[in-house]
Amino acid sequence: MWNLLSAIALVVAAPPVEAQSLDGQVTQGNLVAVDQQAVTLETPEGEKQFTPNELLSVRMHPGATPAEATPPEEQPAAPAQPALIRVELIDGSHLPAEAFTTQGDTASIKLAGGQTVELATSAIAAVRMQPHDEKLAALWEQFEQLDVAGDMVVIRTRGAADYLEGVLQGTDDKNVVLKFDGDDFPIARERVVGLIYYRRDSQQPKPICTVRGQNELRLVAREVRLQDESLHVVTTAGAELSLPLTEVAELDFSRGKIEYLSNMTPGEVQWTPYFGLPAESLAALQSFGEPRRDQALEGGPLLLDGRSYARGLALRSRTRLTYRLPEGFRELTATAGIDDRLDDRGHVRLVIEGDGRTLFDQPIAGSDDPVPLRLDIAGVRDLMIFVDYGENLDIADHLDLCEARISK
Repeated sequence: MWNLLSAIALVVAAPPVEAQSLDGQVTQGNLVAVDQQAVTLETPEGEKQFTPNELLSVRMHPGATPAEATPPEEQPAAPAQPALIRVELIDGSHLPAEAFTTQGDTASIKLAGGQTVELATSAIAAVRMQPHDEKLAALWEQFEQLDVAGDMVVIRTRGAADYLEGVLQGTDDKNVVLKFDGDDFPIARERVVGLIYYRRDSQQPKPICTVRGQNELRLVAREVRLQDESLHVVTTAGAELSLPLTEVAELDFSRGKIEYLSNMTPGEVQWTPYFGLPAESLAALQSFGEPRRDQALEGGPLLLDGRSYARGLALRSRTRLTYRLPEGFRELTATAGIDDRLDDRGHVRLVIEGDGRTLFDQPIAGSDDPVPLRLDIAGVRDLMIFVDYGENLDIADHLDLCEARISK
């Protein structure tokens, strides 16, 4: 898997990193070497090596305190940022950009940091050209899922957005040109929400890792090498760029090794309110009781014991989830607790079963420390998570299952 990585030795001014292995261990140190065989860190106990198969991630700046670690109501107002274009590649990479133009079959993308990347338009899945509010984001997802026979230009309308279908001819600073019924139609860019390119079946090489950086940068990389204090990356879709190490947040090696529950679709989701309701009223409330993925029930990041989590599930009391697990996964891990926003209130009973066998059954209270979970699920195919009422009816029962994932 690592035969595309060049051997690298970093002896002077080695950047600090934090390596998390598949068994849950976290090691901090300075990056000494990366090659196709191992990642080597210099730690106070000496050098430590990790094979690629042992790693989940390498965080490049473990000492940094992310802004989201502070509850939203306590965060200072952020300075205004220029709206960024987001270019989505066919391999799942996301490039935040300041400018996007095309000429013929070639796209020119000026990244947020000023670097320009050129690649074939066939490598592009979509381009978001304007910021999305909640309503527009939902429409955009629907447009991306449409099975159409051409390219799409999504435009603003009085209602919200609509699309035109045809063949994209070119994009410059003023117009997007779409060929429709044999004629070219220029569309003013200020009207364009985004572009969605016709989906063509294509095979990409197996990725080495996913590189994450600033402004939601995500690169699904087939090649990574460290060169002159920068990370040179080639994505599986063919985009090639170099990132200063100061702009790299993480190298994620978890693909195929772990699955986050928030990325999985449960076979059953059932929520029961504390007080009985008529069927018509219960149906109207179902969206209120639905689990939230990668955010708290009231919005914002999941918060436990002063720490924020980017991934996980938020569940109300009397919620039942069932999952059909893929084969080969051996462990379920998570951190469970009542969200910090509830000020020590909330009390639930958390039950987790695997193939009908109880794996965990314990009360979780807002006044208690978060509970780390590490459960053996070897051979389990049917996983059930049940959040029952605790001692205080359903008051403040906002359970967070942070970083809930299964691993091999």
